[in-house]
Amino acid sequence: MTACGIVLGHSYLNSCMWHLSLISTGKVVQHVTADAYIDRYLAARAGTSATSFNRVETHARVAILKHLREAEKDINKAFLVIGWKNTGLYPQVKAKNPDEWATVSLSDAAKLVSDY
Repeated sequence: MTACGIVLGHSYLNSCMWHLSLISTGKVVQHVTADAYIDRYLAARAGTSATSFNRVETHARVAILKHLREAEKDINKAFLVIGWKNTGLYPQVKAKNPDEWATVSLSDAAKLVSDY
């Protein structure tokens, strides 16, 4: 599963730190690593339970979801631009023999699709 989320809190289980995050669907998920960030005071107000217990938690979660949806819009716009440029990448890097594999480094692929 791929999702964007905001870390609401942390817990330890079997000597491993787990993060509790609110994702853009409104669900709270438990995971090992976190890549989304928001003001820690807003995250603290959102609580760490699967459902909010009061208006403060609910309002904080709504504010977080607004941030997440804006971030997702920006990410989708970037993917559209990158994806459009990548349509010409495969023909440039594919193997000449269709029964063989071809490789390309990330930096070489970026050079092929970049405007610079």
